[in-house]
Amino acid sequence: MRKIWRYKWWLLALLVLLVLFGSSSMTYKEQTSVPFLERVLANEPLKDVVARIHINYGQGDIIAMPGHTYFQVIEFIVRKIAHFGSYFLLGWFLTSALREKIQRRGSASGWSR
Repeated sequence: MRKIWRYKWWLLALLVLLVLFGSSSMTYKEQTSVPFLERVLANEPLKDVVARIHINYGQGDIIAMPGHTYFQVIEFIVRKIAHFGSYFLLGWFLTSALREKIQRRGSASGWSR
């Protein structure tokens, strides 16, 4: 167990990679959260705030309520935050793993092996 714990940062990074690979291999319809959001946010809280959100995306696409539902706009925002968060965690875990490796061996020998 102690040996596995030694590689905790590498294992956490691998876990994030597996989640990223899994989610990227699914189609939008397989991973949409709109039905879940429709149940959880049935009262459409802060709808007036969401109605003022206009996000320029891709090749001139605009994510906004006139062309999308309240739940589609919320889902878009949640998905982008999750995307950013997952890559942030991946970077954090890999940086932590490399930092431990470098500190154990010394900076020059850590990079040369």
